[in-house]
Amino acid sequence: MWQSFKRVWPLFVCQILAFSSVTQAVFSASLIGQGLGGEKLATLPIALLPVGTALGILPVTKLMSRFGRRNILLISITLLSLANALAGLGIDSNSFILFCIASLCIGLSVAALAQLRFVAMEQVPIELQAGAASSVLLGGIAAAFIGPELGLYFRQLTSTDFAGSYYALACVALTASLCVVHLPNKNAAQQQKQSGRSISDLLKQHRFLTAVSAASIAYGIMSFIMTATPISMHDHYNHSLSDTKWVIQSHILAMFTPSLFSAWIVRYFGTQKMMYAGLCSFLGAIGIAFSEQSVMGFWSALVLLGIGWNFLFVAATVMLPSTHTEAERFTAQGFNDAIVFSIQAIVSLSSGIFLSWLGWQYLLLVCLPLIAWQLLLLSYKK
Repeated sequence: MWQSFKRVWPLFVCQILAFSSVTQAVFSASLIGQGLGGEKLATLPIALLPVGTALGILPVTKLMSRFGRRNILLISITLLSLANALAGLGIDSNSFILFCIASLCIGLSVAALAQLRFVAMEQVPIELQAGAASSVLLGGIAAAFIGPELGLYFRQLTSTDFAGSYYALACVALTASLCVVHLPNKNAAQQQKQSGRSISDLLKQHRFLTAVSAASIAYGIMSFIMTATPISMHDHYNHSLSDTKWVIQSHILAMFTPSLFSAWIVRYFGTQKMMYAGLCSFLGAIGIAFSEQSVMGFWSALVLLGIGWNFLFVAATVMLPSTHTEAERFTAQGFNDAIVFSIQAIVSLSSGIFLSWLGWQYLLLVCLPLIAWQLLLLSYKK
């Protein structure tokens, strides 16, 4: 147990340091985008985060299989630091295009960092894998506070609002490299000689399809609603920037806090029941957000949204390794994350459009067919 802990805790710290950049961007990017590009393009910078991740997933997993996890993680952390600095430069120079390019690059770096949960699972015996994945995700609790708080603290470091926030996060991100420098760097060629099944063969498994779908819907619904929240709260319903920050922080905290006990839930209730609980939490979030637009209404809805994301995503992460062999892990993991972040990119890009066309309440109803689809998958008995 102690040896497993020693292998996983640096990845937990890496999650904190690296993903503080993401939580800071979640809080500030749409507000900065509105100032630089206008209301219709306000959500484009934050939407480019998952676009970059979606574009990077397959190349990253291919590179990891050839050159090892550690080397690609170190390169990606360096890219994250440079991208934050570029974002600060874009804000300082009043360049919407430069800020968007920086957001895309932050997303590209996240493509490798998203693999941290699988890296953690590879460091421990199979009976501890759910706990290892949850432990890494727990780093998001600290990141939920560090990112936005640094964003506000360094907001006026330069003459342009929020430029200093990104410069500060560039330094924080770079320190994350210390957490992975001692990671074993075995690649696929060293560990496996046999070939695995194709994606089409993997998709014939109902369990594989269920896991990929659950992770995709978890990220899709969460991103669709969360992306629209800062503008809805601050601009449409006239809530303060401080209240908006609190709601987003609480949402991110709710995304990761259940990881304290999600490994126990998986062990005693199984992944399917955990997915049902996640979907119920999503339905509760949509119901509250549709009927109540006070600060507490937004807060309650976004907290339930975060809990739903955690239950679905952790259950899907734990289920996925049971659907493929060791030889197929990079193929299966790469495909899974490519689908997850492609869907997240699509919904993030469309969130601002739907908000402008339909308004906050009807935007929420768009999520219901996705929940119905996952319920059908879970209830299907082969």
